[in-house]
Amino acid sequence: MKRTHIDSKANKRHGPHRARAFLRRAFTTALAVSFLSASASAALIVELAERRDGGTQANFWGAGTTNGAFEFNLDAHGIGDFVLPTGPDNSWFDLANPVEFADGFNLERVHIDYNPDSQFDDLRLGLSDFVPTRIDYDIQGSSLVSGLAFSSLIPGSYGASQHPDVNIVGGLSLVVTPLSVPEPASIALFTIGLVALTLSRRRRSQQG
Repeated sequence: MKRTHIDSKANKRHGPHRARAFLRRAFTTALAVSFLSASASAALIVELAERRDGGTQANFWGAGTTNGAFEFNLDAHGIGDFVLPTGPDNSWFDLANPVEFADGFNLERVHIDYNPDSQFDDLRLGLSDFVPTRIDYDIQGSSLVSGLAFSSLIPGSYGASQHPDVNIVGGLSLVVTPLSVPEPASIALFTIGLVALTLSRRRRSQQG
């Protein structure tokens, strides 16, 4: 009886945190699906999500093809006004644990460049090796972005599908997600999002 009482108190204490984490993920997934639905160009999705310690976690989704041979960086120049004037300017941040991007290639760093003379800041993703040719990628992973304070970013959704300096066929979309997000309706969107992402991956596997 005593153990049950303790477990009950623990569940009450951690329950709201788990619910908020679930709703935040639901909101993010819904945003990702809205990109995929609104435009077939959203081939790679990057989320920069707020952590409880004030840091930033990077989450990645997507499958597709790169434009061709390029150096060590996936570029998304002019993706949108997502950096505060007091935020990072031409700065690299290491991923605490590299995320596999394609066979033989990992994402290892995030580069953020604030452009004061325009509304289009730059995002770059640093790879572990030079890309000698066009490659197929399939990514789903997460990592802490070491040293990047979430308070330096502007929450919202941003896209760079049409810019010529994007290395991904179809473009790249960025979602900057705070801890506090719209609540109950997100649960329904989360369900729709999971179904849409599953069907999208299934179609790609059948075509391949």
